[in-house]
Amino acid sequence: MPYSEQASLKAQDFQVSVTIIEARQLAGLNMDPVVCVQVGDQKKYTSVKESTNCPYWNEVLHSRNLLRSGTVVGTFKFDVGTVYMAPGSDMF
Repeated sequence: MPYSEQASLKAQDFQVSVTIIEARQLAGLNMDPVVCVQVGDQKKYTSVKESTNCPYWNEVLHSRNLLRSGTVVGTFKFDVGTVYMAPGSDMF
C-alpha cells in the first residue's frame, strides 16, 4: 500500500473550532435558543440566550477528537433563497 494511502487511514488527533455568531428571525416567540455542535461523540453547547428569536453569541466551541483523514465532521443547512434575496448578495 502506498504511503499516501497508509497516512489517510491512520487515525489522527484533530482540533475543530467553530465560531457561533448569531441567529436571526428564528420561528417562534419566547424561545431560549442554544446551539449544539457535535464532533464524533463529543457535544459542545453555547450559552442559552433567554427570550429572544435573534440571539447573539460570538462564542467559539472547541472539540478535540481522533478522526480519520477525509471524515465528514459536520453538516450545515441553510435556505439558498434567503441568501440569494439578501441585500448586497452577489450570489449568481
